[in-house]
Amino acid sequence: MMIPMVKPIDYDEIKKTFAPILEEIPNLLHKLKFCLKSELSQFDHNFSRTYTEQQHIREIMQFVQKKWKLDIAYLLLVHNQLFFNQLKDLLPNISNNILSQRLKELKKENLIIRSEIGDIPPIRISYQLTSFGQNFILLLIPSFLFYLVMKN
Repeated sequence: MMIPMVKPIDYDEIKKTFAPILEEIPNLLHKLKFCLKSELSQFDHNFSRTYTEQQHIREIMQFVQKKWKLDIAYLLLVHNQLFFNQLKDLLPNISNNILSQRLKELKKENLIIRSEIGDIPPIRISYQLTSFGQNFILLLIPSFLFYLVMKN
C-alpha cells in the first residue's frame, strides 16, 4: 500500500482560512473561563473535585508532552489504519522499542485498537484510532493550529 506524502504546512494559508476563528478564540476562552467559574461557584468548595479535575488536566498534559504519542495518533487519524512498519516508515527517527511502547500506552488509554490480521504466520498487526481517540485528537488539532499560527 502506497502512503501519500503530506505537503508542508502553509502558515499564511492557515492564517487566512482560520482568521475569523482565531480572532474569536480569546473571546471564547474568556466566556469558557466565566462559565467554569460560575459552574464551580454553584458547588460548595469541594476540594476533592478540584483535585480530581487537576489530575485529569495533568493526564492530558502528560499525553501531549510524551514524545511520539501525538505523532502516532495523528498519523492514524490521517491514514485511518496503519501497520507497525508503515508507522515506522512515517516516523523514521523513532526506534522500534519506543514505537512499540507508545502503541501499548495508546492501547491501554483506549485511544487505539490493535487488530491481528491473518490466522497463520506471519500475522500482521494493524492499528487504528478508537472513536474516543479520533474525537480526542480532533479536539486537540484546533489548539495546535492556534499555537502554530500565533507562534509564526
